[in-house]
Amino acid sequence: MAVAGSALSACGVEDEQLAMAMEADAASASTTEQPLAALTFASVRAFNDGWVTDDAVNSTEHYNIGKIYWFLSGDSFYDAFMTFSFEALPPLTAPIEFARLRLCLQSVTGDPWGNLGPLYVARVDPYSSLNTSLYYSASFDTQTYWSGNPSTKCTQVDVTQMVRNGLAKGNRVYLRLFFPHAPRGGTQEFIRVSSSRDSQNYPYLYVKYNYTYE
Repeated sequence: MAVAGSALSACGVEDEQLAMAMEADAASASTTEQPLAALTFASVRAFNDGWVTDDAVNSTEHYNIGKIYWFLSGDSFYDAFMTFSFEALPPLTAPIEFARLRLCLQSVTGDPWGNLGPLYVARVDPYSSLNTSLYYSASFDTQTYWSGNPSTKCTQVDVTQMVRNGLAKGNRVYLRLFFPHAPRGGTQEFIRVSSSRDSQNYPYLYVKYNYTYE
């Protein structure tokens, strides 16, 4: 009876080991057949960017943003436009966790915050290249970027919902920076902000997002 009992016990162990091996194989197959989710961070650099007025565009190492008075033609208001492409990133499988826009201030002329108001950032409809029609384009999800002269050169501001709304329309996000286009008068009220052509202080979106991989 003792021998029989030992034999039955051994068979039970073998059956249990076989069942465990089968479960492990099934789990392995499930893992290889189903995509895995991951959470990561990325910096998305601006491109196709520059400043725009009602009659001129330019792509230089900085954006003019605000009001510049010209003796012969009067006031011109300058807005900045920039594009951020998510095409090089793995496909997003859920809304991004957060997005922050980093800008670096180069210089300030006059008192644009005191005389014009806050610097705003907004989302705009897609554009293929800088052109004067952007000056009249509609702005969406507008929010304050700098309410006054910042204490540090480079700062980040949360633009999560703005970027989510932009990605809902495609894999690129198009943004605008601007001061209110009033009041007018013979004064210089503008700032210069580094553009994508500044090798160190270029604008970028810092994002945390989900994606899947095989």
